[in-house]
Amino acid sequence: MNDKGALSKLSSAELWTRVKDCRLPSPPVVAQQLLTFFEKDDDRDPRQLAQIISRDPALSARILKLINSAYYGLGREITTLSHAVVILGPQTVRSHSLSFCLTQGLRQIKLRRVEHYEGYWKRSLLSALCARYLSLSVGSRDSETAFLAALLQDIGILVLAEAFRDDYERLLTEANGDHDRFTASERRLMGMDHLSVGSWLVDLWHLPEVFRNAIKASHSRSAVDLAESLPVRCVALSGYLADIFLRSDVKQDDQLADAGTRAELLGFDPADLAYVLEGFGEKASEVSSFFEINLGESDCWDSVWEEAQTHPPQPDKLRPAAGR
Repeated sequence: MNDKGALSKLSSAELWTRVKDCRLPSPPVVAQQLLTFFEKDDDRDPRQLAQIISRDPALSARILKLINSAYYGLGREITTLSHAVVILGPQTVRSHSLSFCLTQGLRQIKLRRVEHYEGYWKRSLLSALCARYLSLSVGSRDSETAFLAALLQDIGILVLAEAFRDDYERLLTEANGDHDRFTASERRLMGMDHLSVGSWLVDLWHLPEVFRNAIKASHSRSAVDLAESLPVRCVALSGYLADIFLRSDVKQDDQLADAGTRAELLGFDPADLAYVLEGFGEKASEVSSFFEINLGESDCWDSVWEEAQTHPPQPDKLRPAAGR
C-alpha cells in the first residue's frame, strides 16, 4: 500500500488478517501473576506481592524509584520492595506495576514519526491521571482501575500503526491532534477503529473485562449510553480532559466549556473538574518520573488551572457538545 486510500480498498476480513498477523508483544508473565494476585478478595500478603515484583528487575527498580521520589518526601531511603509495598499500599502498587508491565512491551512499537510516538504516550498518561483524579473527586476507592483503564484506552492505535505503518500514520498527521477527527477518519476509510482493535487485544491478553468495556466506551457521550461502572465513565471523559493540556489550536476556555458539558452528560458535576486540574503539575511529576515520559513544563498545567478559575465550566451556558 502506498497511500491512505489503499486502506479503504481492503475488506474487513483483510484488515483483521493484517492486524492479527502483525508482531505484537505479549504481556510479561509478571503481569499475569499480578492480575491473579489482585483477583483475591482477601489474604493479600504484601510479602508475596513484593516477591512477584522482584521477578522483574526493571519493575523492581521503578517501584523503589517511586517510593524514594520527592513526591513522597519520606526523608529516608527505602531499600527493600517489601517495605515499599507496605508504604505505597496495594492499590498504588497495583496500578503502577500493571501499567509498567503492560506498557513496557507496547513502547517497543515505534511510530514512524517521533511526534506521533511522543504524542501517543503523553496523551495516554495524561488521560490516566485525569481518570484517577476524576474518580477520586467523587470519593471512589477504584481510582487506580480508572488510571490503568485510561492508560490502555488507545492501545489499538499502536496495533494499527504496526499493521499498516505509514498508511495509518497519515491519518494521525492529518488529524493534527484532533482525536475526534482521527477516529472518524479510521471509520470512514477502514470501517473499523482503534477501539475495536484495542478491545480485541485486551481479550487476547486475557485482561479483566473492565478494560475492554472502558476501551469500547471511551468515545461515549453520556452515562445513558454507557450504563457502566464509574471507572468506565472516568475513562470516557479522560481523553477530553487530557486534550485541554495538549491542543493549542483550540482556545482553553472553549475546551473547558466543552469538558464541562461532557462531564455533565457522563453523570459528573462539572465542579469535579476543579479537583482534577488543581495542582496538576505536582500530580504529573510523579508519573512522568515513573514512566520516564516528558509531560511538559509545570507552567503549562498552571495556565490551564488559571483559565479554569477564570472561566469555570458552566454547561448550562454552552452549545451542545459535538458527538464523538
